[in-house]
Amino acid sequence: MSIESCDVLVVGGGPVGLALAGDLGRRGVGCVVIDAKTGFHEHPRATCLGPRSMEIFRSWGIVDRVLDAAVPEDFRMDVSFVDDLAGEEVLRLRYPTIAEMRRRDAAILREFPQLHWSRYAKVVVGQHRLEPVLHAFAVAQPSVSHRPGHEFVGHAETADGIVAVVRDMSGAERRIAARYLVGCDGGRSAVRRAMGVRMGGTGSVGASVNVFFRCPGLLRAAGRESAMLFWIMRKGANGAILAIDGRDEWVFSRHLMPDETEGTHDPAAMVGRAIGCDIPFEIVSWWPWTPRELVAGSYRVGRALLAGDAAHLMSPTGGYGLNTGLGDAVNLAWKLAAVVRGWAPPELLDTYGPERRPIVERSAAEATDNRRYIRGVLLAGQRLDEEPAGRAEALDAIARSRAGHGKHFDAMGLYLGDRYDASSIVIDDGTPAPRWDAEVYEPSCKPGGRLPLVWDEQGGTLHDRCGDWFSVITSEPAGAAALVRAFEARGTIVRIVHVSPAVAARLGGRHLIVRPDGFIAWRSAIPPSDGTAIIRRLLAEDTAPPSAERPFRSSALSAGSS
Repeated sequence: MSIESCDVLVVGGGPVGLALAGDLGRRGVGCVVIDAKTGFHEHPRATCLGPRSMEIFRSWGIVDRVLDAAVPEDFRMDVSFVDDLAGEEVLRLRYPTIAEMRRRDAAILREFPQLHWSRYAKVVVGQHRLEPVLHAFAVAQPSVSHRPGHEFVGHAETADGIVAVVRDMSGAERRIAARYLVGCDGGRSAVRRAMGVRMGGTGSVGASVNVFFRCPGLLRAAGRESAMLFWIMRKGANGAILAIDGRDEWVFSRHLMPDETEGTHDPAAMVGRAIGCDIPFEIVSWWPWTPRELVAGSYRVGRALLAGDAAHLMSPTGGYGLNTGLGDAVNLAWKLAAVVRGWAPPELLDTYGPERRPIVERSAAEATDNRRYIRGVLLAGQRLDEEPAGRAEALDAIARSRAGHGKHFDAMGLYLGDRYDASSIVIDDGTPAPRWDAEVYEPSCKPGGRLPLVWDEQGGTLHDRCGDWFSVITSEPAGAAALVRAFEARGTIVRIVHVSPAVAARLGGRHLIVRPDGFIAWRSAIPPSDGTAIIRRLLAEDTAPPSAERPFRSSALSAGSS
């Protein structure tokens, strides 16, 4: 049996596996991706990309390609509640189009203040359109190799890595030796089973049937303004029609009510009832599925790790699943790269699970809560056919539901507000943690959170100025010299980002260290007394906190500071 070697073996060539491989590759890590599929997914599957994911794609230089794969620039990203698609619209929630995100003039920022927090809002891109973009990104890295048509059979751990057995479509087996193995192979993960890790949580939070269909001219025939999502209130058709490409491709996600079962439904009849007008359409595929709220009991066993759906499953209500998986990928990639390149000890990987699991558990719980809430709205909407009293009561209930939809359709706090406050490689500065709310993001430069969107006097952002590895943001470069020397002494790549005193004041400190994943690891108002001790802590060589510096003042950032 032949054997080849690499630094990291990634099992699973979906969005998370390709993203992880691409990020590893751009950091010089040798990576092999194996995938049981021979091509890309044919179904949209995951469809929603949140603002943090779009920021990640921007840092990789592929955001424009992702946007090109999305709905047209002027297609409305609204959420509409209707009898059926051709019927009465009873509620519409407005969100920015891609064109408005790009333009971000004063009028747009007034209408959509969430764009103060990120350049991006939620974007719809079908997984079947996203995967080719991420595949091109991954295989463009010289150190990444992609092997479609290869399934993972098992692995054994050795003194300095793992040896995995993989099988191609002919049945031939081969061995791949790697320093680390990462399972990104979905909810039925073979890697997770091989690790002996079980999932915990709720095995079912509802029942649904998804229908992927093509229907050119659908909105014109229905007389409907564009929207990302149309919630269908009509009894017997409760669910949502999601725009995939804004032209021909759509997904109808039928939410089954308590007295319904998936086996009693004909997909064409379901779609026809939801549309509500006479127009031909083509069923591409359909599949029953059960939304779940499950999280892996461990993210790491020895040299094997999990990411994406292999580590967690959640209801799609909110669109958190893929975004959470991409968060896993960027958290894990820099840590694997730092260990492989000899900049950090293997203990750095011990921080991956403790940082990500609380985020995942909260996101999964919020997604389940969203599903409960929308189910109540759908149940109320079933009375729209009951003229006149029942319809009036249903219209009132749907109108009153507006206040509860924020975290389902515009969860900026959940997308941008991840925090690693309890992490052993984040140095607390003693300031209060920002208030967390799923809908509202509170910008803060307290260590443990994402570097907020901060603009400098030249019209650029600190996001764009930070490097691929560690970044030292400072208004006093001479004072930050000890940090720079400490990074350089161990061969770690670091970028100096010089800011004005005015920008530093908004950051709440003259010196900040931003990790490779864009999270703030340390902040100080004075030059550090021991740069080496700080770097050792950030790379998991020393879990004892460095000696205390001057107390920090709270960040002056606010929603209008960008």
